[in-house]
Amino acid sequence: MDRFYEYEWNGFQENNRKPNKSPDRLSEDLVCDIINIKGNHLTWGTKKILELYKKRYPGDPPSLSSINRIFKRAGLVKPKRRQYQ
Repeated sequence: MDRFYEYEWNGFQENNRKPNKSPDRLSEDLVCDIINIKGNHLTWGTKKILELYKKRYPGDPPSLSSINRIFKRAGLVKPKRRQYQ
């Protein structure tokens, strides 16, 4: 009822559920470090990049899927070709 008193009939509409801030979001420095490592080793995959990142920067490393997402956004990976049978 508080939403009704505050927003009147608009208070009954569905609110946006997207969080304003994500506690698990990767920092800009971490993303830059990973992109720099990939820039020095263009033929390496995500697993090797992650292992090198763990050696250089001890602490809590990002997941493989996060690193893949970073590479896709930066345009550092080519999509695999589909094989037609």
